[in-house]
Amino acid sequence: MMKECVSLINKDLSLLTPLHHDNFTLTISTHNRHVEFIERVLYDNIVSTTRGILMKIGFHEIMINPTFLSSPIGHTDDPRFTSLVKGDLMLRTLYIYDEAPLLFVSIDVYAISKKIIKKMNDIANAHFNQDVKLICNTTHTHSAPSMYTHPPFEHNSEFVETVLERFEICLLKCQVKETTMHMSFTEVLVDLSLFLELDKVPLTLLSLYQENKRVVNILFFSLTPSLIGPNTHYLSSDYVGVLMEKLKQRYPFESFMFFQQGYSDHRIETKRNLTYQDCIKLSQNMIVSLKKALDEKQNAKPLSVSYASVAIESKHLSLVSCTSVNFNDFNVLFTPFTHHSSISTKLSKHNLIVGLTNDYIDDVTDTFESVTNTKQRLLKNEREKLLSYL
Repeated sequence: MMKECVSLINKDLSLLTPLHHDNFTLTISTHNRHVEFIERVLYDNIVSTTRGILMKIGFHEIMINPTFLSSPIGHTDDPRFTSLVKGDLMLRTLYIYDEAPLLFVSIDVYAISKKIIKKMNDIANAHFNQDVKLICNTTHTHSAPSMYTHPPFEHNSEFVETVLERFEICLLKCQVKETTMHMSFTEVLVDLSLFLELDKVPLTLLSLYQENKRVVNILFFSLTPSLIGPNTHYLSSDYVGVLMEKLKQRYPFESFMFFQQGYSDHRIETKRNLTYQDCIKLSQNMIVSLKKALDEKQNAKPLSVSYASVAIESKHLSLVSCTSVNFNDFNVLFTPFTHHSSISTKLSKHNLIVGLTNDYIDDVTDTFESVTNTKQRLLKNEREKLLSYL
């Protein structure tokens, strides 16, 4: 593009010269009054090209708190119904169009069924007037109403309709801009010794920049949001919500998104009777770990984004859809599974693996145990097939 622009400026403008781009064709006019404008447009494109690749990007978030009595899905032995909320339930969207349209969604719920993902995808396709690749991750909070159906769980149909309506509103308010973007990523360690028999757990920070200004931060972390246990009499986004609020207060002109990686062994027992105050303590630990990475200047590089769909066959699970996303050479595999943290040592093609995306399938790296407590052992070659994609 840059070489083409330079050569056109030096050419004889006595002829009509079409300049082709993926999204438009610019024809150079022979009228003198147009030449200066055209040269300026070409020069601007050259500058933009040297700074990074033009792409479309937009972010918005919206609250999805129910205004009616609801029961939290993650505590099936707790029959309470409440409309009280401590730590707002949120839905966050990030739209990126580089080589193809991608819509990342993060929702403060336990899990989402595939039939609801299909409805969300239809809403997104209609809004953007094209087929959009939807990547919807749930934070796995145990203290939200149900959007997941699998015995003993059932959809909370009123909550599902509320979330779908709010999702559509969120897309309407998402202001998409065409701009050049850069990215950086770094890893920090979070102290979880107060909550788990673990000293440090990695947190990956992927930051997106517009003209040297950081605008979006994506956090990849794995800890089940079950600090708020049964009998607390309120719904909550758990530690994830507290963390997002604190980051927004500290960096008010930036947006934040959370992706739950879903390591099945990074789980806090709800029997410990932890409360919302423990969510605050954990989020403070995470802020301390993130502060240096967010306050120091990172080495940002021009951003390009692409994805590939991955289908994993299984006799027990039929066809499982996953998505591999490349942020430059930083690769993330989004899957519906939860995994043991040891799977991170097996990654070769990808930097990270993220679970709880576009569906929910419990731990599959060793023994598959469904929520009905019936055990199905995945065949060894099926587990190896899954690992071969990593």
